[in-house]
Amino acid sequence: MRKSAAFALMLSLAMLWGCSHTVVVPVPPRVDLQSYGTLGIVEFASNSDPVVNARTTREFQSRIHAAQPGTRIVELGTPDSLLAAVGSRQLDAQALRRIVASADRRRGQLCTVCNPPAVHL
Repeated sequence: MRKSAAFALMLSLAMLWGCSHTVVVPVPPRVDLQSYGTLGIVEFASNSDPVVNARTTREFQSRIHAAQPGTRIVELGTPDSLLAAVGSRQLDAQALRRIVASADRRRGQLCTVCNPPAVHL
């Protein structure tokens, strides 16, 4: 009796596994990042360990590259170091203009992923 119940269970599981399938429906991205040229990314910040911040930023970049291959990304560093480099206290429109101007001047030095022709934030 036990063997027949186990056999019936195994047979039904095999049939379910064999008859099931996954349908993947491609969905275009809501925002085409290729049209922006090169993206600047600031390291994620949290109240946790700095290692978590860097890992989260890398994971986000890998997801961008997986979803939209060929997207160019410039790593701009931590929020505090980026704002200090451009002489700002907060991330506002004026700070963004300074960041873009600074990135344009030091184009090849900032980039760790690519060599961008321009930076758009």
